[in-house]
Amino acid sequence: MKLFEPWRASRPSDAPVRSRALAASTRRPSKHLLGLCLLTLWSGSDLLAQSASLGGRVIDPSGAVVVGAEVGLTREEAGTKYRAHTVEQGVYTFPFLSPGRYRLEVSAEGFKRFERTEITVETAENAVIDVRLELGESTETVLVEGAGLSAGSADAAVSTVVDRQFVENLPLNGRSFHNLIAITPGVTQTPAGNWDPGQFSVNGQRTSSNYFTVDGVSANFGAQSGFWDSLADDGSLPAFSAAGGTNSLVSIDAMEEFKIQTSTYAPEYGRQPGGQIQIMTRSGGNDWTFTLFDYFRNDALDANDWFANRDGLARPAMRQNDFGGVVGGPVLLPGYDGRNRTFFFASYEGLRLRQPQFALDAYPTLETRESAAPGVRPLLDAYPIPNGADLGDGSARFSTTYSNPSTLDATSFRIDHHLGSRATLFGRFNNAPSAQEYRGGRPGYGPAPLSVVTTAFTDNRTLTLGSTQVLSPTVMNETRFNFSRSQAGQSAMADNFGGAVAPAASYLFPSFADPGQAGITILVPGYTGLTVGSISNRRQTQVNWVNNLSWVVGTHQMKMGADLRRMTPRFGYPPYGQLINFTGLTGAGGLTGGVPAAASINSRDTLRMGVLNFSAYVQDTWRATDRLTLTYGLRWEVNPAPKGLDGKPMYTIDQVDDPFAAKLAPVGTPLFETQYGNFAPRLGIAYQLRTSPGTETTLRAGAGLFYDIAQGAVYFAARNAPYRNQYYGPVSAFPIPESEAVVPAFDPAAPFGRIETFDPKFQLPRVTQFNVALEQAMGRNRSLTVTYAGAEGRRLARQLTFELSSAPSEFSRLAYYLSDATSSYHSLQVQFEQRLTDGLQMLLSHVYAHSIDDGSDVYNDGVIDASFSRPSPHVNRGDSDFDIRHAFGGAITYELPGPRRGGIAPLVRNWAVDSTIRLQTGAPVDIAQWSRNAFGTFYTRPDLVPGVPVYLEGDEYPGGRAFNRSAFVFGTGNVNGSLGRNALRAFPLRQVDFAVRRKFGFGERLNLQFRAEFFNVFNKPSFAAPVADPYSPFFGQATQMYGRGLGGGGGNGGLNPLYQSGGPRSVQLALKLQF
Repeated sequence: MKLFEPWRASRPSDAPVRSRALAASTRRPSKHLLGLCLLTLWSGSDLLAQSASLGGRVIDPSGAVVVGAEVGLTREEAGTKYRAHTVEQGVYTFPFLSPGRYRLEVSAEGFKRFERTEITVETAENAVIDVRLELGESTETVLVEGAGLSAGSADAAVSTVVDRQFVENLPLNGRSFHNLIAITPGVTQTPAGNWDPGQFSVNGQRTSSNYFTVDGVSANFGAQSGFWDSLADDGSLPAFSAAGGTNSLVSIDAMEEFKIQTSTYAPEYGRQPGGQIQIMTRSGGNDWTFTLFDYFRNDALDANDWFANRDGLARPAMRQNDFGGVVGGPVLLPGYDGRNRTFFFASYEGLRLRQPQFALDAYPTLETRESAAPGVRPLLDAYPIPNGADLGDGSARFSTTYSNPSTLDATSFRIDHHLGSRATLFGRFNNAPSAQEYRGGRPGYGPAPLSVVTTAFTDNRTLTLGSTQVLSPTVMNETRFNFSRSQAGQSAMADNFGGAVAPAASYLFPSFADPGQAGITILVPGYTGLTVGSISNRRQTQVNWVNNLSWVVGTHQMKMGADLRRMTPRFGYPPYGQLINFTGLTGAGGLTGGVPAAASINSRDTLRMGVLNFSAYVQDTWRATDRLTLTYGLRWEVNPAPKGLDGKPMYTIDQVDDPFAAKLAPVGTPLFETQYGNFAPRLGIAYQLRTSPGTETTLRAGAGLFYDIAQGAVYFAARNAPYRNQYYGPVSAFPIPESEAVVPAFDPAAPFGRIETFDPKFQLPRVTQFNVALEQAMGRNRSLTVTYAGAEGRRLARQLTFELSSAPSEFSRLAYYLSDATSSYHSLQVQFEQRLTDGLQMLLSHVYAHSIDDGSDVYNDGVIDASFSRPSPHVNRGDSDFDIRHAFGGAITYELPGPRRGGIAPLVRNWAVDSTIRLQTGAPVDIAQWSRNAFGTFYTRPDLVPGVPVYLEGDEYPGGRAFNRSAFVFGTGNVNGSLGRNALRAFPLRQVDFAVRRKFGFGERLNLQFRAEFFNVFNKPSFAAPVADPYSPFFGQATQMYGRGLGGGGGNGGLNPLYQSGGPRSVQLALKLQF
């Protein structure tokens, strides 16, 4: 018998059946068949990374196992067939399956043929189907339709899976997965900024701890284009587009399935302890398929921003065309017919957007400009002229509306090829250049008034190759290789917006500096500064190799593998730059006086680094009994310290215990020692308490250890001399006289100025995760899951900076990263899921959680004067930045019933409605006073005034509430007051998105779909957190809507505000032609 051949409905003559209770006289099958004969025909479309498995046990009516039964599995979408036989203990296994719908058939001599349809297998799932055969003739069939696997999975991981059809139907703002991730239980969305660009916290983990994969390889190769150096240079940020969307990785129409694992996943996963976001792409098949789409928006259909309405401003121009298509099928060339062998799938998505914006800021009044020192008058005139009330501090309100343009062109091509019956190949190439313009400053982009336009670009390219080999009837291997590159940068230019007068380059830069290769940033605490010129040009390169070997021994499905990733970030900066610091708008050291408090004049070299990540694992999924499945194993993480390339070593110090005595370590000393003992054991249990179809009850529990890479702060080492030479200190005036504006040459003699590095004893952060879940089936396609999920973080990274200029030391300032912070997270998560049944599909969840930590990102301590000892990491312990106590998320699609025949049938049939819902309580707000010394790097929290309310209530405040400035006493020293970290709360979020669609059929396969999508359909305003900067004239009040407060895209990792939750109602119309 051939072991690898297409499955046949009839049992082969050499595969006898043996039921220990029924057929003792049946001749014993050969050892060859008892060696777990596995899949026979492998299609390239089904051999993907992050694949799933399906297995189970076949028994007779008495409960005795049936050995030698023939088991067939067919993927219903593609017709791909697999074949296996039950072996000892009646077990069968189908590993390395693609997500999708399957049909299972089981036949054995003396039993009726069993058939079960519409079995849904999800990404990275270990699905279980046990079969009880009935006595009878093999010509008779027992058919079970629409079974589903909602309670039959053997996984202990906490996860949420959404298939392609569900995703395509939902109103996803911006056609990005952001809003889908945000409604996943355990996920909270935070404002994206320089220090926490990832936007999502999963089960209490930092936003830089999530791991995105596409087709099983890392998608975390993003390069930030922001003003500040990036914390994502270690490969902790996905390669989002310039608008911050995931469509630069995978277009919605090119996705097969989306899965996010949030807790205690198997050893195969978990390079980082946050969410494991897994995206599988579509492949072609024997049937041709194509889709053309255009998603259209216009401001005539939208509501105005709440703040714009308040100030009597009209809606700004808004235009969007998000267009493209996909096509897939067999490769047909002259002389070559690729049907059943070679398939392709191509995708294109283009975006042309003018995004409406509202802005409220404070700019110098005309009187302030006229009274200023002559040398800074052009600088003051670079600000728009105020159009609102005088604020009494030399500034006045300025509010306006405008539009920001954005573009994207994302193209991908995938090909799958079947090399006979024992191996397949696939390859996918993706190219996604994008750009976005921003008027005014944004987090991660540097301060700027609305008269400055910043242009950010991102160019992502990736190539993935994969192969799966059937090495023997019981052994399979899959290999993937990926090469990716992300290029990102930005520049800023002043114009005459709002009555401003753009300053000449000759005014801002000395004559010896090329304006096209120079940048200047001016900081004014409490007010908007200014950034003009070249800002950054970064590149991230990734090479990723992943290999997984799987084999089956009895009831054990063993797996082992390795994952090697090398990142090569390149830091590119303008060769000349100035950073000017004033203490405020007026007063000593203020902007109007013309004499800065201090200045940094610097030159930075282009630098490349090498970052290596290695992971290996071994695991076993053991079907211990009919009801109990155990998944256990060990993962090993090795992450050496990053190194300088191109003959440019990293500089570090010998110790940090005594900052005064710290000295440069010998050249070549690693930033920290490599740890080889980072072993992470994992254990998961799935136990079926009840097995009756439609009322299955499954208990799941898991625990595991996880490590984080936490090396993003390595960019700080790139800011050390000799790669960054700078003068830091007082200057006589602004503009800086040319004699003072020269960058000093590097002096190898002490003192060396500023140095930033790691604690030589730095260790990888470690997180322990644990969960217990009870899943109850409620019919064949519904399930309710109640989960307790928790996590304890240890050795989390934080930064300390010591000011040493007033004491004898080799350095004027010492900044380093150490690993001694902690975190704690506990939650109760409830999720209800209904697969598509009677036209209705839904996913609903509610989470009650509490997250506490010493710091929610790596940069969580200010500068410490040399007179202070190293503070405890628990000084800042409090609610996490992403501590959302209650969160409800929902996604619903419903195909409306209607008559198929009759006079009104053409009008009322084929309609459907879809909706997503987000409700959550407010996030924490931390009030801190930044000191007005040279660079404003000290911060302290105020004292509370007894008996004075912290909040003010009233309709005069946006959202009906504001912080009461009179309730706080801001000190002048370096000691924190009685107000704790994150002690106050911002506004809640309430948003319902709604869509209505209708499909018009033209024959059996061609149809045209019309969609109307309403984001924030009820136009319920949600407000961003109140301003927490005590220097701001808007302190304590919200100045923008919730969506704008979440971030601005690309440069800082956040999604474009138009596509965030919490904006004004926006309407999107779409046409989609499908075949």
